[in-house]
Formats: sequence, C-alpha cells, structure tokens
Amino acid sequence: MSPLIGEMSEGQRGLMINWAEKLSGYGRSKKIEKETVLFHVGEEARAFFLVTSGSIRLYKLNPSGKETILRKVKPGEILGEVMVFTDSDYPVGAIADEDSELIEYSKKEINKAISDDSNLSMFFIKVLSQRCLMLNDKIYQFSLQDVPARLAGFLIQYINEHEFAERAKSREAFELSVSKKELANSIATIPETLSRTFQKLHKMGIVKVFGKTIIVQDYDKLKELAEAE
Repeated sequence: MSPLIGEMSEGQRGLMINWAEKLSGYGRSKKIEKETVLFHVGEEARAFFLVTSGSIRLYKLNPSGKETILRKVKPGEILGEVMVFTDSDYPVGAIADEDSELIEYSKKEINKAISDDSNLSMFFIKVLSQRCLMLNDKIYQFSLQDVPARLAGFLIQYINEHEFAERAKSREAFELSVSKKELANSIATIPETLSRTFQKLHKMGIVKVFGKTIIVQDYDKLKELAEAE
C-alpha cells in the first residue's frame, strides 16, 4: 500500500532527495493554494510532479459525477511519472488538499533528457519497476486477505511510517489524519464495512477507535492479523 498522509518518513525524504538530485536543472517550482486543481481527469498529460510540501489528493469521478478519493500524495512522493512513457491523458484528477509546493517536470523535456542520458533511463526503469512490485504486492494483498487483515496492514504501515510503534505498543492513543472514507477507499472497501471491521477488531481486543483516535490494545495481534493470508 502506498503511504497516504502524514509527516515525511525517512524513506520518503530519501526519495525526494533522490528525485531532486537526479532531475536537477529540469524542474520548476510551483506553489498552489488549497483546492486548486493541478490537473483534471482526461487532461493531456504534459508533466509530472514531486510534492515538496503540502498534500495533493488524487481522485476519479463515479458515473454520477461524485468524487472518489484514491489517495493523498505527501512530501517526498511523486505523481504522474508513469505518463512520461505513455501518450495517455491523466487517468485521475489532482487537487491541492492544502497549500502546497511542488516541482513540475515537463514530460517533453524529461523524454529528451532520458534519450541523452542512459543513467537517467536506468533511474526511471528502477522507479517504474518498484511501482510494479508495489502493485503486485497490493493485488496479492487484496486477493488473499479479507478486510480485517487489510485494515490491520494499513494500521501497521501507518504506525511505522509515522514512528508510532512505541506509542502503539504501550497502548497510547494516536490520531489518523485520514478520514474513514479515505481509509475505506485505500483498502478497497466501503465505510460501512470499515466501521463493522473496527467493531470486530474491538471485540477481538486488538484496536479501539474513537473518531480518528486509535488505541492499539494488542500490537502483536494486530501485526499477526496484518500478515495473515
């Protein structure tokens, strides 16, 4: 599962530095205010972006025109990089969830740079390979795990990324900075099922939830459930 929201983890910080170093001299800084549309679904893909501060939400519209949030892109993460190698339009839309700063990379300019620099080509191959591995892992996760296991997996990942492990193990509360609707989307379920799953984990003595506040009652059981097939 991709990271959703929160402060930059060490891995994300390293990725941001790596992208900034590899593409130094190509990008341009861009500031956008909260609720500014970065690009629409179906818009011609002319650039990709590295988020350096703030948050960008990616969404699609259902048949009735209602927005469904797919994920939130946080500092150190990129969006739209796959479009460098396709002639497709953006398959999703992107809106600033808060005032944000990005580095915008021109698809045309990066394509030319890749053709001139084999090291840059290998860098993009590595990035896209990692994306494929992540997708394979997610498909595996969703095909073999039930909703409680997927929720547990999300919580364990969230705890690790936000360095809440000690807090979770000592049964101290921490806050989720993602809505239940967004959480449900991220584990491929619906809010009603998510609520029932939280109730189930509560009865199992694993997790208590109060709004966005989480208390892990049994960290070992949560981790065991996350690894269940």
